[in-house]
Amino acid sequence: MLILFSILIAVLLIQTVVALAESIRFWQFVRRSSKPATSPYTPEVTVILPCKGVHPRFEENLDFLLFQDYPNYRVIFAMASREDPAFSFLEAYLKKNRVNFSRGLLETRRVVADLSEGRGEKVNNSLCALSYVGESTAVLVFTDADAVPKADWLRSLVGPLGEASVTVSTGFRWYLPGTGFASQLRAAWDTSIATLLGEHDRNFAWGGSMAIRRTEFKRLNVQDAWRNTVSDDYALSDVVRRAGGRIALNLDACLPPKRNLPWMNFSAGPTGKSSLRESTHLNCGGLGLEHIFPTVSLSW
Repeated sequence: MLILFSILIAVLLIQTVVALAESIRFWQFVRRSSKPATSPYTPEVTVILPCKGVHPRFEENLDFLLFQDYPNYRVIFAMASREDPAFSFLEAYLKKNRVNFSRGLLETRRVVADLSEGRGEKVNNSLCALSYVGESTAVLVFTDADAVPKADWLRSLVGPLGEASVTVSTGFRWYLPGTGFASQLRAAWDTSIATLLGEHDRNFAWGGSMAIRRTEFKRLNVQDAWRNTVSDDYALSDVVRRAGGRIALNLDACLPPKRNLPWMNFSAGPTGKSSLRESTHLNCGGLGLEHIFPTVSLSW
């Protein structure tokens, strides 16, 4: 029994050391990213947004998505049916607000994918939208209906693709801690995942904020990988890794949701508005790292 107990203690100590090392590595990545340079890479982009129903913050999402500080982009909304509430909601919203859209917004389109039994509905909607992407599009961007980005989200997400070595640029939804226990528990859970990302070859793409050059999307046959899957980001990450590609995390493309939430919403989807760099009240750019490094404070 003593030997077994000693082994368990040794395993826990090793796990603790590894976790601390990963935290330090991520903190160093955050510091190096604290003063991002604006990328001149702004090719034509098509944003694909699969929809199902009307999320409580769907309109707020549209307010930001269609008013992006980006010179030339298109948005395709894809639904499984015309009877989906999102279809009529979008029709009314687009008609009402079109005159106020971003100058860089070249086109908005609603498409109907119909139902599919061979893959997830979100993936099926995205595949349908791809058939409407024009030849002038250089970059494909995928996002969620409940991901509320800030005005320069698209520019931040696309920018890293200006480097030929980057195959996919991704953000991540990051639940920042509020005052409630449920909010803090979710933030702790999420941080253990988010801090796995960084400057290495083990990154994964997140479907609520990911971008890839259209040429790479075709070369890697991502469409084929999506034909029989329920997870768009997992399948994309797997294809990129197998091909030896690189997935780059951009902190400015991350989307932290609201800080407080009741227990009933513990498993709810992302509802973030501001970027990690604009999250106030927390040191280290609002990442919550002051709980690990209390003497560190970054001004972002």
